[in-house]
Amino acid sequence: MKRYNIFRWLDFRNWSFTVRLTAIMIFLVTITLSGATWITIRTVQSVLTNQIGENLGAEAVSTSNRLTAFFVEKVAVLQGLTAVDLIKDSLAERNKGYSGTPKEIKGQLQAIDAVWSTIADDDPFVAGITTADPKVNPNTFQLMDFHETFEDYVEIFVTDRYGATVAATSKPAAYYHANEAWWQAAWNDGLGAVYISEPKVGRNTLTVAVPVIGEETGKAIGIIHSTLDVSELFEMVNRVKIGQTGHAVLLNGLGKMLYDPNAKGRNYVEYASHLQQHFVGTKYRAATCKESQCHEPAHLQQHLMGEDFFSIVSVDQYNNPSIFGHTSFRKEDFGSGVSASKKQILEAIANLGWVTVIQQETDEAFASVNQIVQGGVMVGAIAVVLASTLAMVGARTVTRPLITLGAAAEQIGIGNLDTPLPPARHDEIGRLTVSFENMTVQLRDLISNLERRVAARTRRLEIIANLSEHLSAILNLEELLIEVVNQVKEAFGYYYVHIYLLDDQREKLIVAQGTGEAGQVMKDSGHNIPLNAPTSLVARAARSGEIVSISNVREEKNWLPNPLLPDTYSEMAVPIFLEGEVVGVLDVQENKVGGLDEGDANLLRSLANQVAVAIRNAHLFARVETALAEAHAAQERYVEQAWKRANAVIRGGQHHYTCPGVPALDDFVLIKAKQQALVQNQPAVVTLNGNGMGSKSNQEGSDNRKSKTENPKSIVSPIAFRNKNIGVLQLHPISNDQIWTEDDLAIVEAVVDQLAQTAESLRLFEDTRERAGREQVVREITEKMQAAVSLEDLIKTTAEELGHYFSLEYAAVELGIEEEQ
Repeated sequence: MKRYNIFRWLDFRNWSFTVRLTAIMIFLVTITLSGATWITIRTVQSVLTNQIGENLGAEAVSTSNRLTAFFVEKVAVLQGLTAVDLIKDSLAERNKGYSGTPKEIKGQLQAIDAVWSTIADDDPFVAGITTADPKVNPNTFQLMDFHETFEDYVEIFVTDRYGATVAATSKPAAYYHANEAWWQAAWNDGLGAVYISEPKVGRNTLTVAVPVIGEETGKAIGIIHSTLDVSELFEMVNRVKIGQTGHAVLLNGLGKMLYDPNAKGRNYVEYASHLQQHFVGTKYRAATCKESQCHEPAHLQQHLMGEDFFSIVSVDQYNNPSIFGHTSFRKEDFGSGVSASKKQILEAIANLGWVTVIQQETDEAFASVNQIVQGGVMVGAIAVVLASTLAMVGARTVTRPLITLGAAAEQIGIGNLDTPLPPARHDEIGRLTVSFENMTVQLRDLISNLERRVAARTRRLEIIANLSEHLSAILNLEELLIEVVNQVKEAFGYYYVHIYLLDDQREKLIVAQGTGEAGQVMKDSGHNIPLNAPTSLVARAARSGEIVSISNVREEKNWLPNPLLPDTYSEMAVPIFLEGEVVGVLDVQENKVGGLDEGDANLLRSLANQVAVAIRNAHLFARVETALAEAHAAQERYVEQAWKRANAVIRGGQHHYTCPGVPALDDFVLIKAKQQALVQNQPAVVTLNGNGMGSKSNQEGSDNRKSKTENPKSIVSPIAFRNKNIGVLQLHPISNDQIWTEDDLAIVEAVVDQLAQTAESLRLFEDTRERAGREQVVREITEKMQAAVSLEDLIKTTAEELGHYFSLEYAAVELGIEEEQ
């Protein structure tokens, strides 16, 4: 029996949880040495790997700096061309030569650009831009001279401030460039900036554009564009060699390949997906996938989340294991000694987002590391196997009763709260079972209470949603406030609800609306509360911007009862915020002590937010209505004033058509018909008589004894544009018994409407033509004045031109200021 007890004690399953856990810890300590060996190997490997990666990263930084220096040098040379005074003066003169609005100038330049490709190279207009004759185009002469000195700049041309080509070493593909991305980037809203593009596909060239800055304004007056040969740049990348397999690769900001000297004829434009994500980071992810769809491998995530990293070990684009060091072209923090022009160049380089990558195959890079790793692999493997075996045995022993308890917990988790639990054993897990059973009982009670609370909250949320939808459709502030107080009272059964709004001086809270007779009485009497009232709950809520609630107002020393609301016992004042400021207070009262709790506070806070939004919508709607009315009124005044000026110009322009052989109408009839037309809103049939005119409806009952042949019927109509009468139309029949139909009136109405529209278009055209004529005269006189070579010629030209234009007998211009006596 004693022997049996000994074997029973040796049974691992009969040990207590603490003993089993202790045994497991002893075994873990036993294998610590083997684990330490493995950790040492990994540490050494990591250190050496980081050192190699840092070396590659440093080489990437060095290469990036050399490439940056290349761009700085090349762009600085082009910036030197912008400092030529001849080019600046020519551009300034060219910009001043334009006339008209920017929109008109743009239209003229686009018209030339539309036919630019069809114009022959020897056409005088094109030749004037591309000729190297310094007498014809000194700017092109400067560009040609620059091109001969610096052959890397394949093509160079200059545009003015409107994007038109001024000078070019050869005919460019377009004449107008202001709508191109490179021009807009270099123009930079007139501030000027350096623009550098990516190399063109299949070619070793890219676009560089720099602004020409005016001396007087300090702003851009033109743009110099050049196509730069970057073969030297790619050769710099090609010269980077590390060992047998290490070389440099150049990527753009989206991870696409710009240059790889080891491409070996492969036709690819993108690096491997995981390498792109590492090198270009968030830029690449934003351009290639949605955030929820991007899942980088764990080792990449560790690198991406680090603050300082230069290298990564992965497979390259050819699926070869390699180590990569990389850096991006970035703008640094420059001191005061760096010029503004160089800063512009460095900003343009940084905006490219290029990445310099140095890669080397891991077989070559980690040759020394692999020797160290191989020496410790065997010891580490033995330690891992031993640790795994012991962990498996210990885990199964510890977790078996937990599995049973977990199965019961899973049933309870899906709602089966009556699931029986396993018998409680006399160990720690047994005590856990007892605690879990107690928790299940409490959980059943909690769920029951939560279901009731959720049902009540759901009902309130549904009411709030319906109320919000209803209020959002009301745009009249008065109707809105009435609906708010009434709906809140009826939906939630409150004793009384009213809303206070701050006056314009933000000194008083005035009752804007309340429920029932009490609310109407307080509103009609202008009931208000000073904002600085010390004892008012409403004033306190408005000042503090926080909800103020009293469970029993009758216990408050300073509470003032309202005779209109005798049954008030609890009150809650909720501030209404609009654009960060308190604009009013939603005040709710209940007829029982403690009738308003935290749930009501959350509810009323949400309602106050809805009220604020609805008030803002009502205010905005009122403003829009007012602005629309003002716009219509202004438009009508403009049309009326414009046609008054037009009438003054055409001096009562009119036309009478009379059928041959028919006597002309009496002027009195024409005048009366005109008066009748001006009081009509649309074409109407009127009746003529010997004493004047009257509408058809007015004449039918006046004299039934007159025959129809004595009362001719005519059509009169106002000619209206934008609700303003600009003329009249009269149609008088030959025969007195003429019958006009509804179709006739419809035709007249359509013709009159088209007449008004066409007349307004012609008036606008006349205004435009007159304004253009004036501008033409001013331009011609100004050009002659600018051609003067002395003050005497200037005075003479001014006097003669004005005298000739106005056909004057005498004109005099005098310059100089006499001293005061």
